[in-house]
Amino acid sequence: METKTIIMAKLSAENTSWVGDELPDWENAIYTVDDPTAPLHLAVNKGREANAYLTYIIQHYNNLPNTLVFLHSHKDGWPEAWHTDVKDYNNVLSVQKLRLDSVQNNGYINLRCVPIPGCPDEIQPFRDPPEGHRASEHATEAAWKYMFGNDDVPRVIGVACCSQFAVSRKQVLSRPKTDYERYLNWLMETPLDDAFEKILVLNMPERSDKRDALSLAASLTNLKFDYVDGVIGKNIPSKALPVGQEQRNMPNSTLGSWRAHMNAIRGVVEQNLSSALILEDDADWDIRIKSQLLDFAKGSRFLLNQSVTQQTLSPYGDGWDILWLGFCHDIIPENDPRTYLIDNDVSIPQPDKMYFNNPELFSQYPNHTRIIHMVGSPICTFGYAISLQGARKILYALSVKELRGIFDNALSWWCTDHSQDAVCIDAHPSYFYQHRAAGASGKNSDINEGLPPMEKGETHNIRWSTRLNLEKLVMGQTDFEDSYPDTS
Repeated sequence: METKTIIMAKLSAENTSWVGDELPDWENAIYTVDDPTAPLHLAVNKGREANAYLTYIIQHYNNLPNTLVFLHSHKDGWPEAWHTDVKDYNNVLSVQKLRLDSVQNNGYINLRCVPIPGCPDEIQPFRDPPEGHRASEHATEAAWKYMFGNDDVPRVIGVACCSQFAVSRKQVLSRPKTDYERYLNWLMETPLDDAFEKILVLNMPERSDKRDALSLAASLTNLKFDYVDGVIGKNIPSKALPVGQEQRNMPNSTLGSWRAHMNAIRGVVEQNLSSALILEDDADWDIRIKSQLLDFAKGSRFLLNQSVTQQTLSPYGDGWDILWLGFCHDIIPENDPRTYLIDNDVSIPQPDKMYFNNPELFSQYPNHTRIIHMVGSPICTFGYAISLQGARKILYALSVKELRGIFDNALSWWCTDHSQDAVCIDAHPSYFYQHRAAGASGKNSDINEGLPPMEKGETHNIRWSTRLNLEKLVMGQTDFEDSYPDTS
């Protein structure tokens, strides 16, 4: 008898009932990655769909169906299901049109027909010169040697994206079960960053200039943004403001900023996201941000007393509330002066070229040292990651309970006043900074209209700025502009 199964990974907030409703002739195995109480779940929420795919194969190796289809949880529509290239990006139609005889004859069928992205040469592990924004290439050589047990690493790997495919039982069984167990073991033990469930960007809808630049920058550095609309402070009804506004009398501009941040944080709670990175729409970052955060993860785990090989739900370790990744000033707290040093990080300018308020901090260390530590008194929220437990605490403390003040000040106080045992970690210098684009007076802020005009764009403390290298990235050039080159 012909047997066939759809294997899928989903978040608890996602509705995948369409699989059973519209593909009733298929069995399904749908793993909920962020709910350890779900009937089908994973040991650790790490590795995205690869974790679920490998887990299914290992669990069912001796009783596999004839045909296995590995599918994403999105049913249809743009942009959620952009990687499905049948009409209306419809995964139901994609499965219905699948020729099972072709799967059996070929062993493997990619469900995407369009070869780009992926072909002909997406992954080049030995690209010369290396391109910092291609994070997957940096890990390919070591991963290949571990998984396949040989040093014959290909110079070019090309396959149409995007992790949706069909295979035959015979093809799966052509490798022993121990191979799949080794692949899953690598996935569980690697310190490589699995990023955050979502990256949320605060942006006024009318600021299409900022959204254009952000979307382009994200695409060129392999990030995906979801936008959260900014808020005009005067449009917030007075009855919607928490206790505290009567004493503080915050102006409309800062009220709007506070509400936009709270809307993003509330979204983390509503969607039950395990974590999210929240950026303001003037944020900038190094073209190698993903590989930079691999090092940060080692530091955060050190501060959390969790080794890089310890299994945790988050690649940054478990138990943190805020990873304050973009700020303009902070200090190392006296009550916890522990530090994790990242040495020889050439993406950091020399101290005499950096903008910060505590030069004595960097005078203690060699050039190009990044310092990971618990927060002391951070100011500015260019970018910060938040865990689900952190989001719940902050939604209560900074909105439901009271209005404590300007958002970045209030968040800083919350991190350091021990009222909810907050665990907040940052890096000096931080990974995200404010970009000031070239243009007229007031262009760079929706809060402070008094900023001077800029003849040329700038970003403090980031040598290879994504924003300042957009044209080179678009054109595929690799001679990136170094905003703060070393001097002897």
